[in-house]
Amino acid sequence: MELFTTRDLAQVCRIFLELAYPSGSASIPVAVRPYLEIAPDAAVTDYLPPSPLALPVCHELLPEKDGAGGFAFRLGRDGFRYLKLCLRQMEHHGKETWVFFVDTHDKRLLTLPSQSPENLERLRTLKQKNEVMKVQIEKAFDLARILTPTELLRIDLTDES
Repeated sequence: MELFTTRDLAQVCRIFLELAYPSGSASIPVAVRPYLEIAPDAAVTDYLPPSPLALPVCHELLPEKDGAGGFAFRLGRDGFRYLKLCLRQMEHHGKETWVFFVDTHDKRLLTLPSQSPENLERLRTLKQKNEVMKVQIEKAFDLARILTPTELLRIDLTDES
């Protein structure tokens, strides 16, 4: 599997973290801060498992049916530490490419037993905030010409071949 570059990782992490923590770097959890300012001369493997720096933040994604692997970085956001930046290697038009997206990591929350209508409303609000953040980050990725699942679909829909 060919890895993405340090430059790629630095760009997506910076975009993600600047949007997820609008109060600035001081509000970013200590374990996550190294991902805000990834040095251009650093090895990308310094930020991936089994690197000690990556252990509290990054884990490998299980391969999908087609065998494509990837990584998930639990970078979080203000008010929800489980928001993840995900990278998945995919085949597109006969070439392997990396696709970047946000996982809100909140899909199962509404299936938990709720003790009160207030708890259910808090969960709905949390999911809405997470979805807004996901859309905002992925739009920023699109503007920066970073490949996302939405962009892959757009390419396929506009491809006239």
